[in-house]
Amino acid sequence: MKKTTRFTNLFWLILLPALFLAGCQGSSGITLEPPTASAAMTPSATVPPERSLTICMGEEPKSLYLYGGGGLAARTVLEAVYDGPIDSTNYTYTPVILEDLPTIENGGAVLKAVSVKQGDEIYDDFGAAALLVPGVKYRPSGCTDPTCVATYTGGAVMMDQLEATFRMLPDLQWSDGEALTADDSVYSFEVSTSAETPAPPGMKRAILGTQSYVKVDDHTVRWTGLPGNIDPAYSRRFWSPLPRHTWGKMTPAELLTAESSSRTPIGWGPYVIESWNSAVEIILKKNPFYFRAGEGLPNFDEVHIRFITDEGRLGVSALITGECDVVDQTVRLDDQIVEILNLQKQNAIQASFTTGTAWEHLDFNLKPASAAVPVYYQDVRLRQAVAMCLDREKVVADALAGLSAVPDTYLPPQHPLYNKDIAQYSFDPERAGVLLDQIGWRDSDSNPATPRTAAGVTGVKDGTLLIINSAMVYTELRQTVVGILGSSLMECGIGYVAEYGDNSMFVANVDGILFGRLFETAEFGWIAGVEPSCDLYTTAEIPTVDNGYAGTNPTGFSNAEYDKACDLAHRALQGSPAYIQNHYLAQRIFAENLPSIPLYLTVKVAIARADLTGLRMDPTAASGLWNLESIDITAP
Repeated sequence: MKKTTRFTNLFWLILLPALFLAGCQGSSGITLEPPTASAAMTPSATVPPERSLTICMGEEPKSLYLYGGGGLAARTVLEAVYDGPIDSTNYTYTPVILEDLPTIENGGAVLKAVSVKQGDEIYDDFGAAALLVPGVKYRPSGCTDPTCVATYTGGAVMMDQLEATFRMLPDLQWSDGEALTADDSVYSFEVSTSAETPAPPGMKRAILGTQSYVKVDDHTVRWTGLPGNIDPAYSRRFWSPLPRHTWGKMTPAELLTAESSSRTPIGWGPYVIESWNSAVEIILKKNPFYFRAGEGLPNFDEVHIRFITDEGRLGVSALITGECDVVDQTVRLDDQIVEILNLQKQNAIQASFTTGTAWEHLDFNLKPASAAVPVYYQDVRLRQAVAMCLDREKVVADALAGLSAVPDTYLPPQHPLYNKDIAQYSFDPERAGVLLDQIGWRDSDSNPATPRTAAGVTGVKDGTLLIINSAMVYTELRQTVVGILGSSLMECGIGYVAEYGDNSMFVANVDGILFGRLFETAEFGWIAGVEPSCDLYTTAEIPTVDNGYAGTNPTGFSNAEYDKACDLAHRALQGSPAYIQNHYLAQRIFAENLPSIPLYLTVKVAIARADLTGLRMDPTAASGLWNLESIDITAP
């Protein structure tokens, strides 16, 4: 069922996606009780007491298979099963079971000129795998931009090729005691390349850009890209190992549902899955073959991952009563920030907050698939005026307790490639009003509490009311944000109507509200990565029937200069001048054109009993329990 929330005079804002969480609440009246010390047992004179930890999650994984698409819940559990192989923390990458990450600088990777001939597979000038045949555009060796692109006419030509060598730590073991070798990583690559494996799009792109992935010796693998593929992520083209010795007789299709791969996968991490009681809990035991066991890790003999409701208020209560030692970010805690801060001040609990790479934004439909959708948002001046009428800083201060930030582009301000020298749109109704007058949106009754009307706006019937209709999935946080943004828009004479729906708005087909481009404006969230996600707004990502409506750019924004900058950035060596300059340029173009207005960074929250150590949310970590092996409880 869909409901429409209307504010004063029926004019208000809509926004905010279905990916994220809820708004701040006041005190819930929770009675504080000492947490149950589930980490300690009665001491024995001869046998050390076993120690256990209870982690509460707001959802249950559908599968624990690495290529099963289990989402955040699965990634959280798999932090116990696998450790790495590469950690992503604070916008950097750290090797876990590798000696180092290969780079050109440390000699682990090489960029070399190779000879290719007609019929060979290459990366063409469009950044796609192609056969080298007459008429194909390619980049000769040493060519780094479009000015030196050549058209193939025949014979042998020279192209650049990247090669990266990965050396694993010695003496790694699977949790069943078998040796973990380079061949297990090659096996993972083989599985991921199967048409039966639903590997994520990023991995599929990496596969298409790969010429070979081979075992060099028991501890070494080598990735070789297609000639012309100057992959910025080459230093991470290591496939997370899978156990050939136990899964090798199954087909990739069978691995999707087999018990041993989807529910009890073995790994090399700190814990081993002992049992999974559906809808109740997963029980893990300490892995005796963990490669960091000599450091005394992990700290617990047993971990219980218990599935509770994702409602934030109940998650806080479960922690207070001792049902949980940790409540992780799969519980919607961001609607309880005020309560959590109060409890932390009383030393009743501890909390870890960080802004991540997920950001909430308001998208404009610049290329509607329906004639019923207004097209006046195609005027960039209107989009800029709307941005200046949204009091996003008040959202951060009031709805998120000051724990977030307002980004100016698709990158968080703390990202090392964030371009601070771009157009910015602070809350300024007076300046926005001047711009709206210029366009022809007039405040005819001199009353900002009523919407402006069109008077000479190109392509818009005179008298049309300036009301933003926005589609979004309902959460408590979004409801709070709608109130704040609706009030600030009213100061500009812009109405705001929020239409709350459910996750069906994200269906990727011709009838989907978002990807079918049937919306006027829409508020939802994207999760970016360490690599800047300029490709979200490229022309190639506009959802169409040709791409199965799976494109990430429902705005329909299309800008050749932007596409070029993003493409050049993604095809330059990471850290090179071309890589940095083009990522900066893409952000500048985005900020000037504003196909989407970034609203705020979402807040990642986890809470724990006050005497727990090691809980540390990280902006780019795969889950809040990325360092599970180091978490401990200081109680005796």
